[in-house]
Amino acid sequence: SASQGLILHEGGHIFTYGMLANNEWRSGWMDEGLTEYQTEWALGQTRPERAAGVVPLDSLVRGDSAVASTGKTAMPPRAQGYASLAARPPAAEQTALGQYRLDLLGRAEPIGTPGPEFNEFAIYNSMIYDRGAMMYGALRDAIGDDAFALFLRGYYARWAFRHVDEAAMRAEAERAAGRDLGWFFDEWVHRTGLVDYVLRSAKSARVADGWVTRVRVERKGEYAHPVPVGVRTSAGWTIVRGDPLATEQTVEVRTTAKPLDVQLDPLRTTEDWYRPNDFRYRFLRGVPSGARPKYVVDWPFLEQSRADRYLYAVAPMLTSSQPNGLLYGLRVRGNYQGLVDRQETGILFGSRSLGVYGFPLGPRDAYGDPAARLAPRSGKVQWWTTGSNPRLAPHGRPVIGLSYGLWNLDGITKVQLQRTWDTSPFLFSAGPRGSWTLGFTGTYPYSRGIVDPARWSGRSVSEASAAYRHRSAPRAAGPDVSVGVDATLALGYMGGTPAAPGDAEHGYARGELALSRTRRWAGGRDVQFVRAYAAYAEHAPPERAIYASASDPTSTFANHLWRPLGGPLAPSVPDHRVLARPAEYRTLADGHYLPLGGAALRGYDPVLVALGRVVAVNAEQAHRLRAFGAQGRGPALYGSLFGDAGVVGGAGGGDVVGGARSRVVDDSFLADAGLGLSLRGMLFDRDVRLRADFPLYVRAVAPDVGGSGVPSNADMRFRFAFSFNDLW
Repeated sequence: SASQGLILHEGGHIFTYGMLANNEWRSGWMDEGLTEYQTEWALGQTRPERAAGVVPLDSLVRGDSAVASTGKTAMPPRAQGYASLAARPPAAEQTALGQYRLDLLGRAEPIGTPGPEFNEFAIYNSMIYDRGAMMYGALRDAIGDDAFALFLRGYYARWAFRHVDEAAMRAEAERAAGRDLGWFFDEWVHRTGLVDYVLRSAKSARVADGWVTRVRVERKGEYAHPVPVGVRTSAGWTIVRGDPLATEQTVEVRTTAKPLDVQLDPLRTTEDWYRPNDFRYRFLRGVPSGARPKYVVDWPFLEQSRADRYLYAVAPMLTSSQPNGLLYGLRVRGNYQGLVDRQETGILFGSRSLGVYGFPLGPRDAYGDPAARLAPRSGKVQWWTTGSNPRLAPHGRPVIGLSYGLWNLDGITKVQLQRTWDTSPFLFSAGPRGSWTLGFTGTYPYSRGIVDPARWSGRSVSEASAAYRHRSAPRAAGPDVSVGVDATLALGYMGGTPAAPGDAEHGYARGELALSRTRRWAGGRDVQFVRAYAAYAEHAPPERAIYASASDPTSTFANHLWRPLGGPLAPSVPDHRVLARPAEYRTLADGHYLPLGGAALRGYDPVLVALGRVVAVNAEQAHRLRAFGAQGRGPALYGSLFGDAGVVGGAGGGDVVGGARSRVVDDSFLADAGLGLSLRGMLFDRDVRLRADFPLYVRAVAPDVGGSGVPSNADMRFRFAFSFNDLW
């Protein structure tokens, strides 16, 4: 046999549905859910057994690789090697965490839904098996062990060899519990939601026969439950149940000894999804150990989380820039259960003093401003904070898809707020994928002397945008072919101090549309990718312009390698002087380390703005050279042939050094072709995309007849281009 768990599960079907014959088509939760729960019960994996320290029955037989009859792993295997360094929730909590996540994502469905009416088969499995088993665990917790055992025995004695339904099960449960349970079956069988109770306050007082502790409890979750309220003394925990139907209540707990601590559900027998609000926080007296966040090392490529508390992963940071020299600092990333309140905060300290007037560029900075207008010692300390899926209300649900960020880095303050809605019809099935995003982004220079003048206007820029993304489902037969659509429309405004004489404040519009087709065959060994791209960005500043081969500086602002002037992968200004020809410092001798994007014309200077409008085509034929690790999970190395072509024109990109515009002649035709290598796939818990391109042919481009000082591409002579992302 595959496992003891499989024996127990399939043997359990002798009772449900064999002797207690429910309609599996209509009420699968009555047999698969109950059978799944009694299997976990026998294995010692249910919450009461775990609280009592029961050793799993099959631990010596199963190891960590048992597969239940549903085809899912009963308990995920323990991580080995480097992956074992990551802090992860216990295997026994994985099922509950999966159910919490589905509910928070809005993908959970009532377990009482008839089988064919579930949205997809994986959701059917998850609801019928896992959420069904969770429902029986909640029933056991709500009525107590004795009543639950009485219910199961009475249910069999009365209904063996007969047809059963929800009414029969509920009647027997109510008979055993001695009270109405209509509220319980209504919420668990016919609705979705989560259990969440908040400990608002607790006060203890001495009475004649001991102590009485009054605990104020409030329900925040959708599901009602007789929440356990515990008071700890030197003798252990005393637990009293609250009223399940009360939204707010005060629960009295009497003890003979002095209370030492108060906590909701101290034994963890209840499915309360948000544990941090189960504790009493005592000002200036420390925090109970169960409420303390977990601090760990932020191991590269590993995702870390806990089931019952916030986890914060700490890592040192080291980077560099031309104005600041060596930058050193600390980064902290946090989350709850891996999904909620995902946060990142960091701080960097520059090793080089910026002097009284900031980074010295000469008597006048790159924007034509006197150097004395720069802030003293600006940019010495830099920081940022970002987050996603935050809980805006103190004890509410998280806002899934909401993200925010505030950066104060390298002379620029960036703010961003956006919300993404997942429009994919399926979560697990191989269906189409889609999303809508609405957002606001603003960049505001605070020290223009340390900002790269070739990629930033030195002006304040505010922009509102809407984006749509769609990927079609692969075909059921033949090669795997999918079609993608990416569209963005943005309206922005550029204000602040002019960068050059006559450069007035103005609004701008920016739009991008990319249509792509990806064809995979031979088990994904061969890939063909074609992309058609069109963009318009008349009068957009360089930080929001459309570039010939790179993503714009605002969208890649969080990248510490590319953002700063003279960063590890960014060009620098020679001799700290203003140059008449901007191309002299933005071109690298051997190659470009660019964030691939824009028109993706890979043979061209990544700082070359594609001007106000561009139409381009990118094509690639890739072959998998080697796969690392299990196929489909580990990264794979691909070799490819690529070719790009496009027509650029219009007036865009804003003003750059000395008022020169980084542009070529209107309606210029650009084309390139060459060889590429890309590493793509999962490296532990991270999705990796690394790409190196080697152009063999690049069509030379004549400089602007206006005399911008931009040389032809033939003069650039770079041999490769490296990027941390890819097109397909």
